[in-house]
Amino acid sequence: MGKQIPSKIGHYRDGLYRQKVSSIAVASSGPTDLSFDQSGTLFYVPLATTHTIRLPKISSKWLGIEYTFFVAEQASSDDVKINTALDSSAMIQMNFSSVIDNHSTVIPGSTFATGLRVTAVSSVVWMGQPITANSYSMSSAATDNLSGWTTG
Repeated sequence: MGKQIPSKIGHYRDGLYRQKVSSIAVASSGPTDLSFDQSGTLFYVPLATTHTIRLPKISSKWLGIEYTFFVAEQASSDDVKINTALDSSAMIQMNFSSVIDNHSTVIPGSTFATGLRVTAVSSVVWMGQPITANSYSMSSAATDNLSGWTTG
């Protein structure tokens, strides 16, 4: 078979289409650096004690690559950080408010389990899309506390 395109999400196994899921080893002492060939992967981030996930350096060649994160419930909302430390000119834009919303690091808005998808939309901008539960699947107390992501 030929080389798989990095931005293709998922694969077929046992006749079923699946998204690749990978667990991030948070017990390691250093940060986790993502590579382009991991684009389309859903990363499971277990309970951590201050772990940083670094997005790769992007350019116009890599538009459309994306990573999705499921962050398990944490002891502190800043135990997991996603940042652009490998690309000092890049930023993560989220929430799309009228206020300029450019960040080099984002963290969950609470300790509740949450998700985030980031997509390279320009040579210096990652679009952050928080993934949260709706009121039909969570108690009202949990829904009220499931804010998005914030600066780190």
